[in-house]
Amino acid sequence: MPDIPYSYRAMCADLGHVLINWSGAEQSLDMCVSIVFRQFQESQKGEDGLPKALNRKTTFMRKALRKIPALNEFSEFGVPVMDQVDKLATDRNDMIHGALSSTSAINGQWRFLKFDYGSTIHTVRSVAYSQADYQEAGKEMMALAADVQRLADRLQKFLLLPSQ
Repeated sequence: MPDIPYSYRAMCADLGHVLINWSGAEQSLDMCVSIVFRQFQESQKGEDGLPKALNRKTTFMRKALRKIPALNEFSEFGVPVMDQVDKLATDRNDMIHGALSSTSAINGQWRFLKFDYGSTIHTVRSVAYSQADYQEAGKEMMALAADVQRLADRLQKFLLLPSQ
């Protein structure tokens, strides 16, 4: 097996950092959705069960934080966190779902082909990321994971733990 260049390994490590932190953020988001859905099922008229798709989860959480009086105190922190999830989702999807299109970096960037699904035809676009791009995305994902976890912890303490 040929030796894999370190720069490829470094890119994989940086991309892995993005992926691991995104996974933490999304798992904490799932916990938030589950807690709120469980506690306020009667106020979820029109919901088709527990939201599973990312955009449905963030939409659900924004709506719950704004409309359910018991959750108003979490709105100021939680709604911007949901906005950040949506903002970073596009970068995450491009980074994770792109297929590597060259075996080495070109001008310091790794190039990928990303399929965008349409209703009648799929399109392909090129995306490219430098080490700095991956490292910045990793930092953003790490901060996001911490914020969503903080929201999940607060909701859990407020809604699920018995008052003392």
